[in-house]
Amino acid sequence: MSHEMDGNSFKDISKRTGLPINTLISKKRYAVVALRKKLGGVHNDIISF
Repeated sequence: MSHEMDGNSFKDISKRTGLPINTLISKKRYAVVALRKKLGGVHNDIISF
């Protein structure tokens, strides 16, 4: 359900899922923050390699 990878707009995803656009944006934000926390160490390891 990634609008960047699949090329779908939030509007399209909203129509498909029935979720409001603001909810989708919020869910994406939480997912990005969680991934940054989990991958932060990996990112730092790669940069310092």
